[in-house]
Amino acid sequence: MEKLESKAIKGAVWCAGAQIFIYSFQFAVTALLARILAPEDFGSVGIIAVLLEFNVIIGELGLRTTLVQRRDLSRDHLHAAFWSQLGTNLILYAIAVFFSSKVASYYESPILRNLMLILAFNVVFEGLTFVPRSIFYRSMRFKELSLMRGASEVISGISALILAFGGAGIWSLVGRGMIGRASHVAILWHKVPWQPRLKFSSKALKELLPFGMKVMGSDLLEFISSNVDYLIVGKILGVHALGIYTLAYKLISFPLERIALIVGLTLPAFSTIRDQRERLRSWYLKTMQITALVITPLIVGLFILAPELVRTVWGPKWLEAITPIRLLSIAGLALVMEKTPRTVLVAIGRPGLILCLDAVKSLILGFGLIFAARYGILGVSTAVAVIVTLVSLTMQIVATDMLKIGLAPTLKTLFPVILSVIVMSAGVTGYKSMIGRLWENDLIPLIGGILIGAVLYLSLLNLSGGGILTKTISLLRAKRED
Repeated sequence: MEKLESKAIKGAVWCAGAQIFIYSFQFAVTALLARILAPEDFGSVGIIAVLLEFNVIIGELGLRTTLVQRRDLSRDHLHAAFWSQLGTNLILYAIAVFFSSKVASYYESPILRNLMLILAFNVVFEGLTFVPRSIFYRSMRFKELSLMRGASEVISGISALILAFGGAGIWSLVGRGMIGRASHVAILWHKVPWQPRLKFSSKALKELLPFGMKVMGSDLLEFISSNVDYLIVGKILGVHALGIYTLAYKLISFPLERIALIVGLTLPAFSTIRDQRERLRSWYLKTMQITALVITPLIVGLFILAPELVRTVWGPKWLEAITPIRLLSIAGLALVMEKTPRTVLVAIGRPGLILCLDAVKSLILGFGLIFAARYGILGVSTAVAVIVTLVSLTMQIVATDMLKIGLAPTLKTLFPVILSVIVMSAGVTGYKSMIGRLWENDLIPLIGGILIGAVLYLSLLNLSGGGILTKTISLLRAKRED
Protein backbone atom coordinates (compact mmCIF):
# COMPACT_ATOMS: atom_id res chain seq x y z
CA MET A 1 0.00 0.00 0.00
CA GLU A 2 1.42 3.38 -1.00
CA LYS A 3 2.23 5.84 1.72
CA LEU A 4 0.00 8.89 1.89
CA GLU A 5 2.86 11.30 1.17
CA SER A 6 4.07 9.31 -1.83
CA LYS A 7 0.56 9.08 -3.26
CA ALA A 8 -0.10 12.79 -2.81
CA ILE A 9 3.21 13.88 -4.33
CA LYS A 10 2.94 11.51 -7.30
CA GLY A 11 -0.53 12.87 -7.95
CA ALA A 12 0.71 16.44 -7.70
CA VAL A 13 3.55 15.72 -10.14
CA TRP A 14 1.15 14.28 -12.68
CA CYS A 15 -1.25 17.16 -12.17
CA ALA A 16 1.55 19.72 -12.49
CA GLY A 17 2.68 18.24 -15.80
CA ALA A 18 -0.87 18.24 -17.13
CA GLN A 19 -1.44 21.81 -15.96
CA ILE A 20 1.69 23.03 -17.75
CA PHE A 21 0.38 21.47 -20.95
CA ILE A 22 -3.14 22.85 -20.42
CA TYR A 23 -1.82 26.33 -19.63
CA SER A 24 0.41 26.39 -22.70
CA PHE A 25 -2.40 25.16 -24.94
CA GLN A 26 -4.98 27.57 -23.50
CA PHE A 27 -2.55 30.46 -23.80
CA ALA A 28 -1.92 29.70 -27.48
CA VAL A 29 -5.62 29.29 -28.28
CA THR A 30 -6.57 32.51 -26.47
CA ALA A 31 -3.78 34.43 -28.21
CA LEU A 32 -5.08 33.36 -31.62
CA LEU A 33 -8.68 34.13 -30.67
CA ALA A 34 -7.65 37.56 -29.36
CA ARG A 35 -6.19 38.46 -32.75
CA ILE A 36 -9.40 37.42 -34.54
CA LEU A 37 -12.13 38.58 -32.15
CA ALA A 38 -12.96 41.98 -30.65
CA PRO A 39 -12.75 42.97 -26.95
CA GLU A 40 -16.57 43.22 -26.94
CA ASP A 41 -16.81 39.50 -27.74
CA PHE A 42 -14.73 38.54 -24.72
CA GLY A 43 -16.64 41.01 -22.55
CA SER A 44 -20.09 39.68 -23.49
CA VAL A 45 -19.18 36.04 -22.92
CA GLY A 46 -17.39 37.05 -19.70
CA ILE A 47 -20.58 38.52 -18.20
CA ILE A 48 -22.60 35.36 -18.89
CA ALA A 49 -19.80 33.08 -17.67
CA VAL A 50 -19.70 34.88 -14.31
CA LEU A 51 -23.47 34.76 -13.83
CA LEU A 52 -23.67 31.05 -14.67
CA GLU A 53 -20.68 30.13 -12.52
CA PHE A 54 -22.61 31.58 -9.57
CA ASN A 55 -25.38 29.05 -10.35
CA VAL A 56 -22.85 26.23 -10.55
CA ILE A 57 -21.55 26.95 -7.03
CA ILE A 58 -25.09 26.94 -5.64
CA GLY A 59 -25.84 23.70 -7.48
CA GLU A 60 -22.79 22.03 -5.97
CA LEU A 61 -24.26 22.58 -2.47
CA GLY A 62 -20.73 22.38 -1.06
CA LEU A 63 -20.99 18.58 -1.35
CA ARG A 64 -18.01 17.98 -3.64
CA THR A 65 -15.63 19.18 -0.94
CA THR A 66 -17.70 17.45 1.75
CA LEU A 67 -17.42 14.08 -0.02
CA VAL A 68 -13.63 14.44 -0.12
CA GLN A 69 -13.28 15.67 3.46
CA ARG A 70 -15.68 13.22 5.14
CA ARG A 71 -14.11 10.15 6.76
CA ASP A 72 -17.02 7.68 6.76
CA LEU A 73 -18.50 7.82 3.27
CA SER A 74 -21.11 5.32 2.07
CA ARG A 75 -22.83 4.71 -1.26
CA ASP A 76 -25.96 6.26 0.22
CA HIS A 77 -24.00 9.50 0.62
CA LEU A 78 -22.89 9.38 -3.03
CA HIS A 79 -26.39 8.72 -4.36
CA ALA A 80 -27.93 11.43 -2.18
CA ALA A 81 -25.29 13.95 -3.24
CA PHE A 82 -25.66 13.13 -6.94
CA TRP A 83 -29.45 13.39 -7.17
CA SER A 84 -29.69 16.48 -4.97
CA GLN A 85 -26.98 18.26 -6.97
CA LEU A 86 -28.44 17.29 -10.35
CA GLY A 87 -31.95 18.31 -9.31
CA THR A 88 -30.71 21.65 -8.01
CA ASN A 89 -28.79 22.32 -11.22
CA LEU A 90 -31.84 21.60 -13.37
CA ILE A 91 -33.81 24.16 -11.37
CA LEU A 92 -30.98 26.67 -11.71
CA TYR A 93 -30.89 26.05 -15.46
CA ALA A 94 -34.58 26.96 -15.69
CA ILE A 95 -33.97 30.11 -13.62
CA ALA A 96 -31.10 31.15 -15.91
CA VAL A 97 -33.32 30.73 -18.98
CA PHE A 98 -36.11 32.76 -17.34
CA PHE A 99 -33.80 35.66 -16.47
CA SER A 100 -31.90 35.73 -19.79
CA SER A 101 -33.96 38.62 -21.21
CA LYS A 102 -33.65 40.61 -17.99
CA VAL A 103 -29.86 40.22 -18.02
CA ALA A 104 -29.72 41.49 -21.61
CA SER A 105 -31.86 44.50 -20.67
CA TYR A 106 -29.82 45.28 -17.55
CA TYR A 107 -26.53 45.37 -19.47
CA GLU A 108 -28.19 46.97 -22.53
CA SER A 109 -26.79 44.27 -24.82
CA PRO A 110 -29.40 42.17 -26.70
CA ILE A 111 -26.94 39.42 -27.64
CA LEU A 112 -26.57 38.45 -23.98
CA ARG A 113 -30.01 36.79 -24.07
CA ASN A 114 -29.01 34.27 -26.73
CA LEU A 115 -25.63 33.70 -25.11
CA MET A 116 -27.26 32.90 -21.79
CA LEU A 117 -29.89 30.61 -23.32
CA ILE A 118 -27.17 28.42 -24.83
CA LEU A 119 -24.44 28.61 -22.20
CA ALA A 120 -26.95 27.81 -19.44
CA PHE A 121 -26.65 24.14 -20.51
CA ASN A 122 -23.22 24.22 -18.85
CA VAL A 123 -24.95 24.42 -15.47
CA VAL A 124 -26.52 21.01 -16.13
CA PHE A 125 -23.22 19.61 -17.42
CA GLU A 126 -21.49 20.69 -14.22
CA GLY A 127 -24.18 18.99 -12.14
CA LEU A 128 -23.15 15.70 -13.74
CA THR A 129 -19.48 16.08 -12.76
CA PHE A 130 -19.53 16.85 -9.03
CA VAL A 131 -19.76 13.33 -7.58
CA PRO A 132 -17.47 11.61 -10.13
CA ARG A 133 -14.77 14.23 -9.57
CA SER A 134 -15.13 13.83 -5.80
CA ILE A 135 -14.56 10.09 -6.16
CA PHE A 136 -11.35 10.66 -8.11
CA TYR A 137 -10.15 13.35 -5.67
CA ARG A 138 -10.92 11.25 -2.61
CA SER A 139 -8.89 8.31 -3.92
CA MET A 140 -6.14 10.70 -5.13
CA ARG A 141 -6.41 9.48 -8.72
CA PHE A 142 -5.01 12.74 -9.98
CA LYS A 143 -3.27 11.25 -13.01
CA GLU A 144 -6.58 10.20 -14.55
CA LEU A 145 -8.21 13.53 -13.70
CA SER A 146 -5.34 15.39 -15.34
CA LEU A 147 -5.47 13.33 -18.53
CA MET A 148 -9.24 13.74 -18.81
CA ARG A 149 -9.03 17.50 -18.30
CA GLY A 150 -6.25 17.79 -20.86
CA ALA A 151 -8.24 15.85 -23.46
CA SER A 152 -11.32 18.05 -23.04
CA GLU A 153 -9.21 21.22 -23.29
CA VAL A 154 -7.68 20.07 -26.58
CA ILE A 155 -11.09 19.20 -28.01
CA SER A 156 -12.64 22.53 -26.99
CA GLY A 157 -9.63 24.62 -28.05
CA ILE A 158 -9.39 23.11 -31.53
CA SER A 159 -13.15 23.47 -31.96
CA ALA A 160 -13.01 27.15 -31.01
CA LEU A 161 -10.22 27.86 -33.51
CA ILE A 162 -12.08 26.08 -36.31
CA LEU A 163 -15.18 28.17 -35.56
CA ALA A 164 -13.20 31.43 -35.28
CA PHE A 165 -11.29 30.96 -38.54
CA GLY A 166 -14.59 29.99 -40.14
CA GLY A 167 -16.05 33.39 -39.28
CA ALA A 168 -18.24 32.38 -36.31
CA GLY A 169 -17.12 35.39 -34.29
CA ILE A 170 -18.36 35.44 -30.70
CA TRP A 171 -19.92 31.99 -31.14
CA SER A 172 -16.45 30.47 -31.28
CA LEU A 173 -16.10 31.41 -27.59
CA VAL A 174 -19.52 29.91 -26.87
CA GLY A 175 -18.56 26.73 -28.71
CA ARG A 176 -15.34 26.49 -26.75
CA GLY A 177 -17.20 26.55 -23.45
CA MET A 178 -19.98 24.18 -24.47
CA ILE A 179 -17.80 21.60 -26.20
CA GLY A 180 -15.27 21.66 -23.37
CA ARG A 181 -17.87 20.95 -20.68
CA ALA A 182 -19.72 18.32 -22.72
CA SER A 183 -16.56 16.40 -23.63
CA HIS A 184 -15.36 16.51 -20.01
CA VAL A 185 -18.66 15.01 -18.82
CA ALA A 186 -18.48 12.23 -21.42
CA ILE A 187 -14.87 11.28 -20.61
CA LEU A 188 -15.44 11.50 -16.84
CA TRP A 189 -18.43 9.17 -16.85
CA HIS A 190 -16.62 6.72 -19.09
CA LYS A 191 -13.84 6.39 -16.51
CA VAL A 192 -15.50 6.75 -13.08
CA PRO A 193 -15.88 3.40 -11.20
CA TRP A 194 -19.37 4.27 -9.93
CA GLN A 195 -22.87 4.53 -11.35
CA PRO A 196 -25.84 6.31 -9.74
CA ARG A 197 -28.93 4.32 -8.83
CA LEU A 198 -32.52 5.46 -8.42
CA LYS A 199 -31.99 5.60 -4.69
CA PHE A 200 -32.15 8.59 -2.37
CA SER A 201 -31.53 8.71 1.38
CA SER A 202 -32.67 11.90 3.09
CA LYS A 203 -30.77 10.74 6.19
CA ALA A 204 -27.51 10.57 4.22
CA LEU A 205 -28.13 14.02 2.73
CA LYS A 206 -28.78 15.49 6.19
CA GLU A 207 -25.42 14.13 7.32
CA LEU A 208 -23.67 15.92 4.43
CA LEU A 209 -25.48 19.25 4.32
CA PRO A 210 -24.33 20.94 7.58
CA PHE A 211 -20.67 20.92 6.49
CA GLY A 212 -21.63 21.40 2.83
CA MET A 213 -23.66 24.54 3.53
CA LYS A 214 -20.69 26.17 5.24
CA VAL A 215 -18.45 25.26 2.33
CA MET A 216 -21.02 26.55 -0.16
CA GLY A 217 -21.39 29.81 1.74
CA SER A 218 -17.64 30.28 1.75
CA ASP A 219 -17.38 29.36 -1.94
CA LEU A 220 -20.15 31.80 -2.84
CA LEU A 221 -18.54 34.65 -0.96
CA GLU A 222 -15.14 33.84 -2.45
CA PHE A 223 -16.74 33.76 -5.88
CA ILE A 224 -18.52 37.09 -5.34
CA SER A 225 -15.37 38.76 -4.10
CA SER A 226 -13.41 37.34 -7.05
CA ASN A 227 -15.97 38.28 -9.71
CA VAL A 228 -17.83 41.36 -8.51
CA ASP A 229 -15.28 43.38 -10.47
CA TYR A 230 -16.51 41.77 -13.73
CA LEU A 231 -20.12 42.68 -13.01
CA ILE A 232 -19.29 46.26 -12.03
CA VAL A 233 -16.98 46.86 -14.99
CA GLY A 234 -19.56 45.36 -17.36
CA LYS A 235 -22.40 47.52 -16.04
CA ILE A 236 -20.63 50.83 -15.43
CA LEU A 237 -17.84 50.80 -18.04
CA GLY A 238 -19.42 48.63 -20.78
CA VAL A 239 -18.57 45.41 -22.63
CA HIS A 240 -15.52 46.87 -24.43
CA ALA A 241 -13.87 47.75 -21.12
CA LEU A 242 -14.94 44.40 -19.70
CA GLY A 243 -13.35 42.64 -22.68
CA ILE A 244 -10.02 44.36 -21.98
CA TYR A 245 -10.33 43.59 -18.27
CA THR A 246 -11.37 39.98 -18.94
CA LEU A 247 -8.39 39.17 -21.13
CA ALA A 248 -6.04 40.89 -18.67
CA TYR A 249 -7.44 38.76 -15.88
CA LYS A 250 -7.33 35.62 -18.03
CA LEU A 251 -3.62 36.10 -18.63
CA ILE A 252 -3.13 36.19 -14.86
CA SER A 253 -5.64 33.47 -14.04
CA PHE A 254 -4.31 30.86 -16.49
CA PRO A 255 -1.20 30.04 -14.42
CA LEU A 256 -2.89 30.88 -11.12
CA GLU A 257 -5.79 28.48 -11.61
CA ARG A 258 -3.37 25.72 -12.56
CA ILE A 259 -1.32 26.21 -9.38
CA ALA A 260 -4.43 26.66 -7.23
CA LEU A 261 -5.82 23.38 -8.57
CA ILE A 262 -2.62 21.55 -7.65
CA VAL A 263 -2.66 23.03 -4.13
CA GLY A 264 -6.31 22.01 -3.85
CA LEU A 265 -5.25 18.40 -4.36
CA THR A 266 -3.75 18.49 -0.87
CA LEU A 267 -7.24 18.53 0.72
CA PRO A 268 -7.58 14.72 1.01
CA ALA A 269 -4.04 14.49 2.40
CA PHE A 270 -4.54 17.37 4.85
CA SER A 271 -7.88 15.85 5.91
CA THR A 272 -6.23 12.49 6.61
CA ILE A 273 -3.56 13.97 8.91
CA ARG A 274 -5.67 16.73 10.48
CA ASP A 275 -5.26 15.24 13.97
CA GLN A 276 -1.46 15.00 13.59
CA ARG A 277 -0.72 18.68 14.10
CA GLU A 278 3.08 18.50 13.91
CA ARG A 279 2.90 16.66 10.60
CA LEU A 280 0.18 19.03 9.39
CA ARG A 281 2.38 22.05 10.19
CA SER A 282 5.27 20.53 8.26
CA TRP A 283 3.10 19.82 5.22
CA TYR A 284 1.62 23.31 5.39
CA LEU A 285 5.03 24.99 5.25
CA LYS A 286 6.25 22.68 2.47
CA THR A 287 3.14 23.40 0.40
CA MET A 288 3.51 27.15 0.92
CA GLN A 289 7.17 26.97 -0.10
CA ILE A 290 6.55 24.96 -3.27
CA THR A 291 3.62 27.20 -4.23
CA ALA A 292 5.74 30.32 -3.81
CA LEU A 293 8.66 28.67 -5.61
CA VAL A 294 6.55 28.08 -8.72
CA ILE A 295 4.17 31.03 -8.89
CA THR A 296 6.19 34.02 -7.63
CA PRO A 297 8.71 34.18 -10.52
CA LEU A 298 5.89 33.72 -13.05
CA ILE A 299 3.88 36.61 -11.65
CA VAL A 300 6.84 38.93 -11.18
CA GLY A 301 8.11 38.11 -14.66
CA LEU A 302 4.68 38.84 -16.09
CA PHE A 303 4.61 42.17 -14.27
CA ILE A 304 7.95 43.20 -15.79
CA LEU A 305 7.40 41.86 -19.32
CA ALA A 306 3.69 42.71 -19.70
CA PRO A 307 4.21 45.42 -22.40
CA GLU A 308 6.34 43.18 -24.60
CA LEU A 309 4.01 40.22 -24.09
CA VAL A 310 0.82 42.10 -25.00
CA ARG A 311 2.28 43.77 -28.09
CA THR A 312 3.82 40.52 -29.34
CA VAL A 313 1.08 38.01 -28.57
CA TRP A 314 -2.25 39.87 -28.63
CA GLY A 315 -1.52 42.82 -30.89
CA PRO A 316 -2.08 46.61 -30.70
CA LYS A 317 -5.85 46.53 -30.05
CA TRP A 318 -5.15 45.17 -26.56
CA LEU A 319 -2.62 47.78 -25.37
CA GLU A 320 -5.11 49.07 -22.78
CA ALA A 321 -4.66 45.77 -20.93
CA ILE A 322 -0.98 46.33 -19.99
CA THR A 323 -1.45 48.29 -16.75
CA PRO A 324 -4.42 46.18 -15.56
CA ILE A 325 -2.29 43.06 -16.09
CA ARG A 326 0.39 44.48 -13.83
CA LEU A 327 -2.06 45.47 -11.10
CA LEU A 328 -4.04 42.24 -11.26
CA SER A 329 -0.85 40.19 -11.07
CA ILE A 330 -0.43 41.47 -7.50
CA ALA A 331 -3.95 40.31 -6.62
CA GLY A 332 -3.34 37.01 -8.38
CA LEU A 333 -0.23 36.23 -6.37
CA ALA A 334 -2.13 36.96 -3.16
CA LEU A 335 -5.00 34.68 -4.18
CA VAL A 336 -2.75 31.73 -4.96
CA MET A 337 -0.79 32.07 -1.71
CA GLU A 338 -4.15 32.14 0.08
CA LYS A 339 -5.09 28.74 -1.34
CA THR A 340 -3.01 26.67 1.10
CA PRO A 341 -4.37 28.29 4.29
CA ARG A 342 -7.88 28.04 2.85
CA THR A 343 -7.43 24.31 2.15
CA VAL A 344 -6.00 23.63 5.60
CA LEU A 345 -8.87 25.42 7.35
CA VAL A 346 -11.37 23.27 5.44
CA ALA A 347 -9.39 20.11 6.24
CA ILE A 348 -9.44 20.77 10.00
CA GLY A 349 -13.17 21.46 9.89
CA ARG A 350 -13.16 25.26 10.16
CA PRO A 351 -14.91 26.48 7.00
CA GLY A 352 -16.81 28.96 9.18
CA LEU A 353 -13.66 31.05 9.58
CA ILE A 354 -13.25 31.20 5.81
CA LEU A 355 -16.91 32.17 5.50
CA CYS A 356 -16.41 35.16 7.82
CA LEU A 357 -13.30 36.39 6.02
CA ASP A 358 -14.91 36.00 2.60
CA ALA A 359 -17.95 37.93 3.83
CA VAL A 360 -15.73 40.82 4.89
CA LYS A 361 -13.82 40.72 1.59
CA SER A 362 -17.03 40.67 -0.46
CA LEU A 363 -18.46 43.63 1.42
CA ILE A 364 -15.32 45.75 1.13
CA LEU A 365 -14.81 44.85 -2.53
CA GLY A 366 -18.41 45.62 -3.45
CA PHE A 367 -18.36 49.15 -2.07
CA GLY A 368 -14.73 49.76 -3.00
CA LEU A 369 -15.19 48.80 -6.64
CA ILE A 370 -18.31 50.90 -7.10
CA PHE A 371 -16.26 53.90 -5.97
CA ALA A 372 -13.16 52.85 -7.95
CA ALA A 373 -15.11 52.34 -11.20
CA ARG A 374 -15.35 56.11 -11.68
CA TYR A 375 -11.60 55.97 -12.42
CA GLY A 376 -12.03 53.35 -15.14
CA ILE A 377 -10.32 49.98 -15.48
CA LEU A 378 -7.20 51.24 -13.72
CA GLY A 379 -9.24 52.27 -10.68
CA VAL A 380 -10.92 48.87 -10.51
CA SER A 381 -7.62 47.01 -10.96
CA THR A 382 -5.95 49.04 -8.21
CA ALA A 383 -8.80 48.45 -5.78
CA VAL A 384 -8.77 44.71 -6.46
CA ALA A 385 -5.00 44.51 -5.93
CA VAL A 386 -5.07 46.35 -2.59
CA ILE A 387 -8.16 44.74 -1.05
CA VAL A 388 -7.43 41.16 -2.14
CA THR A 389 -3.84 41.36 -0.89
CA LEU A 390 -4.88 42.61 2.56
CA VAL A 391 -7.56 39.93 2.99
CA SER A 392 -5.17 37.22 1.76
CA LEU A 393 -2.61 38.21 4.37
CA THR A 394 -5.33 38.04 7.01
CA MET A 395 -6.29 34.53 5.86
CA GLN A 396 -2.69 33.38 6.20
CA ILE A 397 -2.39 34.90 9.68
CA VAL A 398 -5.55 33.07 10.79
CA ALA A 399 -4.32 29.73 9.41
CA THR A 400 -0.85 29.98 10.94
CA ASP A 401 -2.43 30.94 14.27
CA MET A 402 -4.73 27.89 14.14
CA LEU A 403 -1.74 25.65 13.39
CA LYS A 404 0.45 27.38 15.99
CA ILE A 405 3.06 28.38 13.42
CA GLY A 406 4.97 31.55 14.21
CA LEU A 407 6.00 34.28 11.81
CA ALA A 408 9.68 33.28 11.92
CA PRO A 409 9.24 29.72 10.51
CA THR A 410 7.02 31.06 7.72
CA LEU A 411 9.50 33.77 6.70
CA LYS A 412 12.39 31.32 6.93
CA THR A 413 10.54 28.97 4.59
CA LEU A 414 9.82 31.70 2.02
CA PHE A 415 13.07 33.70 2.29
CA PRO A 416 15.05 31.84 -0.44
CA VAL A 417 12.24 32.41 -2.93
CA ILE A 418 11.85 36.10 -2.03
CA LEU A 419 15.58 36.80 -2.32
CA SER A 420 15.88 34.98 -5.64
CA VAL A 421 12.90 36.85 -7.11
CA ILE A 422 14.33 40.24 -6.08
CA VAL A 423 17.63 39.54 -7.83
CA MET A 424 15.82 38.09 -10.86
CA SER A 425 13.68 41.23 -11.14
CA ALA A 426 16.71 43.49 -11.06
CA GLY A 427 18.44 41.45 -13.76
CA VAL A 428 15.44 41.35 -16.13
CA THR A 429 14.69 45.06 -15.65
CA GLY A 430 18.31 45.95 -16.39
CA TYR A 431 18.27 43.75 -19.48
CA LYS A 432 15.08 45.41 -20.74
CA SER A 433 16.55 48.86 -20.26
CA MET A 434 19.68 47.95 -22.21
CA ILE A 435 18.13 45.91 -25.03
CA GLY A 436 15.28 48.38 -25.56
CA ARG A 437 17.78 50.86 -26.99
CA LEU A 438 18.98 48.33 -29.55
CA TRP A 439 15.76 46.62 -30.72
CA GLU A 440 12.46 48.13 -31.78
CA ASN A 441 10.85 44.69 -32.11
CA ASP A 442 9.42 43.33 -28.83
CA LEU A 443 10.05 39.65 -29.57
CA ILE A 444 13.79 39.66 -28.78
CA PRO A 445 13.41 41.55 -25.46
CA LEU A 446 10.55 39.21 -24.50
CA ILE A 447 12.41 35.97 -25.23
CA GLY A 448 15.66 37.27 -23.76
CA GLY A 449 13.90 38.51 -20.63
CA ILE A 450 12.27 35.12 -20.07
CA LEU A 451 15.56 33.24 -20.52
CA ILE A 452 17.61 35.59 -18.34
CA GLY A 453 14.93 35.59 -15.65
CA ALA A 454 14.74 31.80 -15.60
CA VAL A 455 18.51 31.33 -15.39
CA LEU A 456 18.94 33.95 -12.65
CA TYR A 457 16.02 32.68 -10.58
CA LEU A 458 16.86 28.98 -10.71
CA SER A 459 20.55 29.55 -10.04
CA LEU A 460 20.03 31.93 -7.13
CA LEU A 461 17.25 29.83 -5.66
CA ASN A 462 19.47 26.81 -5.39
CA LEU A 463 22.36 28.82 -3.93
CA SER A 464 20.40 30.93 -1.45
CA GLY A 465 18.09 28.16 -0.29
CA GLY A 466 20.73 25.65 0.66
CA GLY A 467 19.85 23.61 -2.39
CA ILE A 468 16.08 23.99 -2.05
CA LEU A 469 15.52 23.42 -5.77
CA THR A 470 17.69 20.31 -5.86
CA LYS A 471 16.00 18.97 -2.74
CA THR A 472 12.54 19.52 -4.20
CA ILE A 473 13.43 17.79 -7.48
CA SER A 474 15.06 14.89 -5.61
CA LEU A 475 11.97 14.52 -3.44
CA LEU A 476 9.68 14.39 -6.46
CA ARG A 477 11.90 11.87 -8.25
CA ALA A 478 12.09 9.68 -5.18
CA LYS A 479 8.32 9.66 -4.79
CA ARG A 480 7.76 8.86 -8.44
CA GLU A 481 10.02 5.84 -8.08
CA ASP A 482 8.17 4.51 -5.01
